[in-house]
Amino acid sequence: MGNLFEKPTTPAARKPKPTISDADRATLDLKIARDKMKQYQGKLERECGVLLKRGQDCFKVGNKKKALYYMKVKKMKEAKFGDLEAQLLNLEKMVQTIEWTTQSMQVFDAMKKANGALEAMHRELPLERVQELMDDTSENLAYQDEIDRALAGTDMGTLEDRDLEAELNALEAETLGGATSIAEAPGKTQGVPALEKGVPVAPTNPILPAAPTTEPLRAETRDSPEAVPV
Repeated sequence: MGNLFEKPTTPAARKPKPTISDADRATLDLKIARDKMKQYQGKLERECGVLLKRGQDCFKVGNKKKALYYMKVKKMKEAKFGDLEAQLLNLEKMVQTIEWTTQSMQVFDAMKKANGALEAMHRELPLERVQELMDDTSENLAYQDEIDRALAGTDMGTLEDRDLEAELNALEAETLGGATSIAEAPGKTQGVPALEKGVPVAPTNPILPAAPTTEPLRAETRDSPEAVPV
């Protein structure tokens, strides 16, 4: 019964099979060959180890001829190590070269598609049409400004810079005049002590009595009869 509730798979819902390019197949073949070479290299190393042990055992029991045979076979197999290393290095270089070239081709294809898209957009949007659009936009904005001025009843074009500068100068003169009158106010009340925060200020020109020009009379002279004027 479970199959009754399963959604039927349509061909459109199936995932497309990935396509394998020639570069991918070549890279795969190179990697397989490299792995096989490494396996063969490991096999030779193990065989050389076995031959060395057998040669040592034969030499210990006095079978020198058999020991020399095992050592010759070991040397023959070891001579292949240099060839295997060179072949493995070539395989690695080829794999790296193919992978790098594949990446470069992908970048080239992406840039080619992007360039084609830009060319298509430029065909849809030529420079002449852009310039015409900008000119039309400027004209429409200027026309809208005229409409706004007509609706507002004020012609902003009649306000020149010199009129605005004259208004600014008048405001500045009025501001400076008020500051000057405030600064000159203490000079008009010179000699009158000013009050600041409830504390009297000492006068700058105090009026003192004049010093006497005649010598004062003594007490006994002032009381004698001669001192009394006739």
